[in-house]
This record gives sequence, structure tokens and C-alpha cells, in this order.
Amino acid sequence: PFAPAPFATSEPDTPASSPARPPAGRRSLALFALSLVSLGGVGCSAVDSANVATQNLEARVDVVSEGGRDATVSVSLSDARGGFYSAVQLTGGDALSVVGPGGARALFGSGILGDITYTNTVPLGSGPAALRVVLDRPVHRPAPGTVVSLPPPFEIDPGSRLDYDFDFDVIPISWSGRSDDLVTVSASGWCVEDFATTLAYDPGYFLIEPGDLLARADWRGATCELTVRVTRSRQGLLDPALAGGEAWGSQARSTRVWVSAYY
Repeated sequence: PFAPAPFATSEPDTPASSPARPPAGRRSLALFALSLVSLGGVGCSAVDSANVATQNLEARVDVVSEGGRDATVSVSLSDARGGFYSAVQLTGGDALSVVGPGGARALFGSGILGDITYTNTVPLGSGPAALRVVLDRPVHRPAPGTVVSLPPPFEIDPGSRLDYDFDFDVIPISWSGRSDDLVTVSASGWCVEDFATTLAYDPGYFLIEPGDLLARADWRGATCELTVRVTRSRQGLLDPALAGGEAWGSQARSTRVWVSAYY
């Protein structure tokens, strides 16, 4: 979409009467900054939804409940036709909302450099949770029928022991109930590289074996806190008026364990 400024391979002599030119390093930095400004002007703003027909909109819908009592709904839109920048922001009266046990709630947008996500938190009530995400459009065809159902809530049990030898101990993680939903187990902490694995089925437990976690190079074995997260996910149904995308409902629970090593 733009041509970078050419770089001279050699510099002509500068007459004594000419203003002093900045050193080459400063000129390169200035050209680099100018390129960043050009990129920002070209690509770092979202496309107005008023200019995109519904059949060209893709949606990413995520509904996540951390404790079972409420859920955070997040929706991002993009232009399926692609282009240099395809994120879409709601304009022209277009609006997103979610309908659940507590009624309808509007989703509000926020983001950086045009990457806009529309979010809100909704109560789930006591029964099975099914939420409907609605895209209202006064000019284009609306898309009111995206439906996301959450897996059943569960509790995570780290066991009675919380301190483990990083190199030799197995870390058992278990959770209540079984399901047919997709299960992901992840672990993170300042002393290890982020770890995540998806299970082929839901057995209700997972063993973090020695060697599953990769220590960071600067860790010297001091006691380190890890956050272990178990997520059950269920795929939802997008409104057929949309071009495509994904919709997922998830129940997520976290616990903490501590590891140490002798180096």
C-alpha cells in the first residue's frame, strides 16, 4: 500500500554553506519513525460497520464464566473480504447486545489501534446457561441469532499438597464432574514458559509430569508460584446471516501450586 523511502548507498559531498546534516543513525531513526506513522495512518483504524454488509461480517464470540454466577461476553467483528486491515467498529446505529437470564444488556467497545472488542458481564442464574448475542442493524440485515451455551460449572481441586519438586514430582490436578466438552489445562508463572494442552476427552483430572513444564533460563530454583487453569469449552452457533467466525462458551477455574528446584 505504500513504498518505503529509498536509502542512498553513498552520500554526496555537502557544501560548507549548506546546513549540517544529522548523522546517518539519526536519519535512519527519523525514516523509521516516519514509516511507523505511515503504517498507523494506513492500517491502524477499524473499518466502519456501516460500510460492510452483514454477509461480509465475521464474528468472534467468547463467553467465559470464572465462577459460575456470571459470565463475561466478548465479541469482535472483522471484514471477511480481508484487506490491509479488517477489524470492524460499530457505526451507523449498529449495536451489539446479549440476552440471558437477566434480560438484555448492551455490549460496549474498547480497544487499541483499531482492534475493538465489545464486552459486558451478565448474570447466569441457577439453571443451564444459554446466551443469545444480537447484532442490531438499522440499514443492513440484522443478525440476532448467535447462541452460546455454557458447559456445566465445576470446581477444581489441587489436592492437599501445594509444594512440589519441579524436576521430580508429578503435580495432580483434578476437578468435579465429567463432560463431553473440550478441556484445556494451562499453567503459567514467572519461572516457567507458558504451558497448555487440550485433552482428547474429559477424565476429571490431569497429571503435570516432570518435563512438561519448561523452566525459564533465569530461574535459579527459588520457590515459584504457578497458576493452573482448567477450561471446559463448548462451541456455539453463529447467526447464519454472518459470513462466519467462531462462537465459544467456557467455564474456567484456576488454582495455585508452588514449585522449587535445586540447581
